[in-house]
Amino acid sequence: MKPAVSVVCATYQRPESLERLVAALAKQDIDEPFEVIISDDGSADITRTRELVAASPLDVRLLEHPANRGPAAARNDGWRAAASEWIAFTDDDCQPAPGWLRAGLARVRAGGVIVVGKVDPDPAQKHREGPWSRSLTVRDARFMQTANVFYAKADLENVGGFDEVFRHGGEDTDLGLRVVEQLGRERVFEPAAYAVHDVHPGTVRQLARSNATRWTDLPLILRRHPQMREVAAHHKVFWKRTHPATLLAVAGIAAAPAQPLALFLLTPWLADRRWRRPLSVSRLRAVPGTFVTDVAEVVGCVRGSIRHRSFLL
Repeated sequence: MKPAVSVVCATYQRPESLERLVAALAKQDIDEPFEVIISDDGSADITRTRELVAASPLDVRLLEHPANRGPAAARNDGWRAAASEWIAFTDDDCQPAPGWLRAGLARVRAGGVIVVGKVDPDPAQKHREGPWSRSLTVRDARFMQTANVFYAKADLENVGGFDEVFRHGGEDTDLGLRVVEQLGRERVFEPAAYAVHDVHPGTVRQLARSNATRWTDLPLILRRHPQMREVAAHHKVFWKRTHPATLLAVAGIAAAPAQPLALFLLTPWLADRRWRRPLSVSRLRAVPGTFVTDVAEVVGCVRGSIRHRSFLL
């Protein structure tokens, strides 16, 4: 029987998270058949993923790739292999709620829309939260993140799918914007299509390294879709509202050896990061690391601006 919807997930080096995703998909309360396509993007050891697929009661297929080509390429292989006319994307570090597929499919079937579902950090992983942790929150349809989004397969075919030039984020937003601009589709937010996202703990070094690379393709989005500066860039120039203060602080530190008063340029950053509130010892210890990760984030934007010839700080 042809599946009513195809769930597509790109994965890389996350067998434990993937196991939680597949378990969540097995609890979907939809009455219609659906398939799951897992597209592995060159994981070093895929044995556990193969075992997971073999043991799952779901209609699940595993696409294996010998080398890492990036999430855009893995997702393209996934949706192109789908048997359904409707595609539900999620990520290997997400766990959809039981009503996710039913709610998202009902909305996307109405036609002419991209459906973006609600995402929260997993409350069961609150113990992992810390100054250097990462997760995801989605409260609107602006960026059309693949953590939770539904498309008509025909729309993906008509725009050529994900652009595989994106290797450091933004491929999902670029795809959605092309579907909107070229095909006239509407972006809609559906809170009932709900999923939670893993909380990834980390260190200052790990988060700084990630921040220095994960935003480098964002300037390409602004180059291709200039209208996004109005909705996605602070004052049309900065990726985040913390970046102007971060740049001032960097200038103050650089000038301090010659002019100690330049250290006052750190004040906006301290205020913006709300260090004016009563501080605990742990918060004080986090100040240097937070500054390092903020600077790394700006560095990533600068690198991307140079690479893609589109200004974003």
